[in-house]
Amino acid sequence: AATLRDALADGGCAAVLCNTVRRAQEVYQALREAAIVPDDDLILFHARYPQAWRAEIEDKVLGRFGKNATPAIRRGIVVATQVIEQSLDLDFDLMVTDLAPVDLILQRAGRLHRHMRPDRPARLREPRLMLIEPRSADDLPEWGSDAFVYEAYILRRTWLVLRGLNQLVLPSQTQALIEAVYDVDKLPVELSPDDPQA
Repeated sequence: AATLRDALADGGCAAVLCNTVRRAQEVYQALREAAIVPDDDLILFHARYPQAWRAEIEDKVLGRFGKNATPAIRRGIVVATQVIEQSLDLDFDLMVTDLAPVDLILQRAGRLHRHMRPDRPARLREPRLMLIEPRSADDLPEWGSDAFVYEAYILRRTWLVLRGLNQLVLPSQTQALIEAVYDVDKLPVELSPDDPQA
């Protein structure tokens, strides 16, 4: 919440992507209580809504954060699940995402600075993707309910590939990142044979 408050101090828009509906609901409630943006500028979007409500929310999200949105309405925060990965032409200044398989993180990143907009707030002139690090015990990530959504070994391989990076250069790194995670004949990084991650 503090990071979002600081990043959006001059306006702009952010997406917070969660791997489960329950987590999206919890994050939405926490952000609502933090009052970073007015309630009307905070949107919860997931697939468990009845179809009529979901269509209404999708229209609202597209109207605010789609290609033709104007600076006056391109503000706020969308807390969502994978529904915004799917064929919606959205454009955010900032994205915060749970760790997911690398190809999905790259797809999510494709919603950052998707369109040319000279009017982005100064703090958000560069696209910014923030990964939420999984909880850990003994320096090993715990996947919790995310392991019911994605294969734990793919999450672990993605975590190993991305954990030391502070910048992604896309699309030039896309293929190498995907191969590092999905080439099961090679470890994604050099690991000691004694390392439990290996």
